[in-house]
Order: sequence, then structure tokens, then C-alpha cells
Amino acid sequence: QCYKYHAAEHKFLNYIDKYKKEPETCEDVMKMSSYSYRCGSTILVVIMTLLTTLILKILWIAFSIFITLYLWAYNKCDFLQKFVILEPSYSKVEVAFIGGKEYLKTKQNIS
Repeated sequence: QCYKYHAAEHKFLNYIDKYKKEPETCEDVMKMSSYSYRCGSTILVVIMTLLTTLILKILWIAFSIFITLYLWAYNKCDFLQKFVILEPSYSKVEVAFIGGKEYLKTKQNIS
């Protein structure tokens, strides 16, 4: 019933907007549209829809991050490394070996 009263108010206000005067009969008001460009409910519905969409996006991002970190922490996504690594040559392992040794020396000096 509340929605019907709301529509009736719109009809009344639309009559006043169109004719710039008060309506004389209910029949005059009944001919008007139930939709009003000034309706605040429209703004609320749009805001609520956009906020819901935003909240769902935020929840989806948070869920995705959680799942990714969980899989990473329990070594469940190591197979993806095949897309970012190739078997190194001996010379590349030499560089890593020398760099690793230097890193360990530095770390021991700090401790």
C-alpha cells in the first residue's frame, strides 16, 4: 500500500509541475504519470545498487587474495612456476652460487 501512496504523490506533484496549478479533481491527477524525476527513492536505489556492487567486488578481491595466499603457503600452486622459469645453464648457476655465497657472508657479518 505504501508504494501506491507514493505513486499517488508523484501523480499529484507531476500535475502541479505540468500545469503550474493545483488539480481540481482526482480524475485530473489520475491521468498523470506515476514516475517523477524528483523522486529521492530513485537516488537511494541507485546508490544501494552501486554500493552493493562495490562491496561484492571488494569481497571478491579479498576472497581471491585469501585463496591465493592459502594455496601459495601450502605449496598448492608451484606448478604455475613453469610459466616463469626455465632450466638455467651452468654459467647462470655459477652466478647464483657466487652471489649466494656473498649474501651469506654479509648476513653472518650483520649477526
